[in-house]
Amino acid sequence: MKPVTIAINGPAKAVESAESAEQEERNEMAVPKKRKSASKRDMRRAHWKLETPSLAECSRCHALIVPHRVCPECGYYNGRQVLKVKEK
Repeated sequence: MKPVTIAINGPAKAVESAESAEQEERNEMAVPKKRKSASKRDMRRAHWKLETPSLAECSRCHALIVPHRVCPECGYYNGRQVLKVKEK
């Protein structure tokens, strides 16, 4: 689209339309030059795997807990009781 000339209280100025500016933006986007092969794609995705959570043993009740968290069984953390656990 060609620039449009506008004269408002002064000399005429050339102003580009919004559509023309959008087209220029679209042309400047990053686009891959070549298609990635299935092998390259799969190598990139090779490390997307689930890992088992690391577990530690509670020093008081010996239940398996996530490290650096309050034990849900006894309510202790770092040798101190921080939660009151209801009796079963």
